[in-house]
Amino acid sequence: VQNLTDGFRLSQHPSIGSNKIEFSNIHATLLNPASTPEQRLAAAQLYVTQYRRLLEPGLNQGQDGTFMRMRELALTYDFSPTLASKLGARTMSITASGRNLLLWTKYPGVDPEVNAIDRTASTLDQNFLASTEAFGVPVPRRFSFSVNFGF
Repeated sequence: VQNLTDGFRLSQHPSIGSNKIEFSNIHATLLNPASTPEQRLAAAQLYVTQYRRLLEPGLNQGQDGTFMRMRELALTYDFSPTLASKLGARTMSITASGRNLLLWTKYPGVDPEVNAIDRTASTLDQNFLASTEAFGVPVPRRFSFSVNFGF
């Protein structure tokens, strides 16, 4: 997944990234004449890989987007016809369900399924941003409860 959201979040611009303590530590190491060459090299590598992403197109934006999601779980209980008939029905059941309950991933962004464009892009002029996360809203978690009567 091309993670543009984290790229913007960690940008070196003061309003969205370089005002963090992590960036200040890197910057201080790079400017400190007493830091060792090894410390400066490590700081420079962090700077280039974490804070220059948006300024160097394609640099460290691709991230492993593998995931496993518990997409849906539903539990239904069917009541006995005797109980249903006491309420004036032939059948009765209750269902509790949930969607997008759990997500297992090492992806550091919001959601590996979020795309800058919708998931239905099918033409060549619309697939440029496929697999690109850019300020999307993650797939929502939903819960529902229903009671069904059969007459």
